[in-house]
Amino acid sequence: AVAVVALRLPGPAIRGGGDDVRPKGSSPHLAIHRQGTGAEPEALPRGARVRAGEVLQLSVVSAGRPYGVVVSVDGRGVVTRHGPGEGALAARLPPQGAVPLDHSYRLDDAPAFERFFLVTGGAPFAVEPVLDAIRGLAAKGDARKGAPALPSGLAWSDFFLEKGP
Repeated sequence: AVAVVALRLPGPAIRGGGDDVRPKGSSPHLAIHRQGTGAEPEALPRGARVRAGEVLQLSVVSAGRPYGVVVSVDGRGVVTRHGPGEGALAARLPPQGAVPLDHSYRLDDAPAFERFFLVTGGAPFAVEPVLDAIRGLAAKGDARKGAPALPSGLAWSDFFLEKGP
């Protein structure tokens, strides 16, 4: 088990959008912590360098967006669904605070990068079109920096990590 210290980190601008109302100064985003050799996990900044075998804990800050899904793509173009772990619809998100996913994630040996996406909506939405959009980025060779072509009404933020030795 990975211990988690949930910190509220400033998030990036959200792309896409809807007509929802969010707390001032806050946008939905992910916070990622690395389990190190010490007792306390390390909050990672965007662009941090990570290595195969490291254990990460992802936390969601919904900033008032009620539904969301967390997906990643790696340097091999492999798309992984992190939350919700199953089901056809996005998860109901708590309205405030940083909430860790139910499980941690051990990085594999995929090269170059890991890019995590938080996709949010104001109403329940299907997960499969989100997965298809991220797979589309990978198929075009645009997984490192491209914008996913999501259905109308959905917004996204990402958290990019460099991978290396």
